[in-house]
Amino acid sequence: MRNYKIYFILPLIFLFILLFLGCFLIINTIIAKKESPEIISTGKNYEALLNEQGFSPAEITIHRGDTVTFKTALKEDFWPASDLHPTHRLYPEFDPLQPIDATSSWTFQFLKVGAWKYHDHLNPYLRGTIIVK
Repeated sequence: MRNYKIYFILPLIFLFILLFLGCFLIINTIIAKKESPEIISTGKNYEALLNEQGFSPAEITIHRGDTVTFKTALKEDFWPASDLHPTHRLYPEFDPLQPIDATSSWTFQFLKVGAWKYHDHLNPYLRGTIIVK
């Protein structure tokens, strides 16, 4: 009689484990879909120009997935990056990780919604803001 109980209980335990794992996977999939909504890009590219006063325009409003090209009017290298200086941890991907030559530009696609303050890493008092909707 004892063997009968084991053969009955073990499949039930296995079934409950499978049911629990299935629910866990379904819930995580639903949460992941809510956290990463579809990119709504207008396909536009905006330009931020660094000058003696900071980035111009000082504030740019874009849609998620749009790009911003950073250039400089100064005759020196520049390095646009998200705050906080010097770590750039508020939006770590928004950082070219090296200076950009004064004759070149750097383009970044914004995939995170928010108001992203940024600065020139080489001259951190030169600032700007990108608002991503």
